[in-house]
Amino acid sequence: MYLVCLMDALMKDEYKTFNLNQLPPKLEDYYVLHWQRMGMTEVENRFKVLVIYTIKEIQTPIPKEAIADILETDIDAVETVLNSWYQYFKVEMIEEEMCYNFYHLSFRSYIESRQELEQDKSIFKEVNERNFQYLNSVSF
Repeated sequence: MYLVCLMDALMKDEYKTFNLNQLPPKLEDYYVLHWQRMGMTEVENRFKVLVIYTIKEIQTPIPKEAIADILETDIDAVETVLNSWYQYFKVEMIEEEMCYNFYHLSFRSYIESRQELEQDKSIFKEVNERNFQYLNSVSF
């Protein structure tokens, strides 16, 4: 999995200035490096973080339309994030809907570990509030 993610990033020039001697020794270390290199701690990428954290908090495959509804945004914005992080998500058809979930449990574990970081606690709180509001508004 580590090599697939790394080779994909190298092929897409996401690591133009990357020195091969700086390769992280473990997959989890790669996630940290990728998160940083993708600028996910920057304010302008907050929406990307919200999408990823929403998928984590739902804990079941979810259609992109539901993610857009939860985050009260348009589907194109969600689709852009999903496409830019495609190597981390698996897509499965459930009741004729394309649903997204984490491809690998180690990435889910990495995202779960971010819940403990002080700078991300408020984002997780916001995601959970949005999920709660969405679930209360949907009739089953």
